[in-house]
Amino acid sequence: MTDHRPTSEYCIYAIKDSRNLDEVYESGGFGGFTENSKWVTGQHLLEDTQSKNQKLLVIFSAAERATGLLYYAILTQININDGDPKNPLTTYHFTSLTPIKDAPPKSSLRLRDEAGQKFLSDSYIRSYALCFTPDFLKGL
Repeated sequence: MTDHRPTSEYCIYAIKDSRNLDEVYESGGFGGFTENSKWVTGQHLLEDTQSKNQKLLVIFSAAERATGLLYYAILTQININDGDPKNPLTTYHFTSLTPIKDAPPKSSLRLRDEAGQKFLSDSYIRSYALCFTPDFLKGL
């Protein structure tokens, strides 16, 4: 099933073990993961995007080794569990996990900051970042 909604100008970059990503892809592209951090701004961004009838992409690279961008998917849900304030959890769900051809470098992602002029470092290892959707994924 093709999602014909327009793609948001923003996306979320995340890292995950490539074996987990491969398993989700091979089993149909629908999945979810849990992170030991609070994706508050990401949750607000998803809500805003959905209210505009747009899709928000999550773009993945491998957590276990230096790679470029491996997969993208359409985010469907972000849930934050604040039950333990010292250890908040974020669970996110997505559909349509798709390999990215030629694994562009992480530095091809422009960070969503005040000036919008900084790019993600190729050595960036934090669990997530808010970015502008790259041109090669616009119009999907």
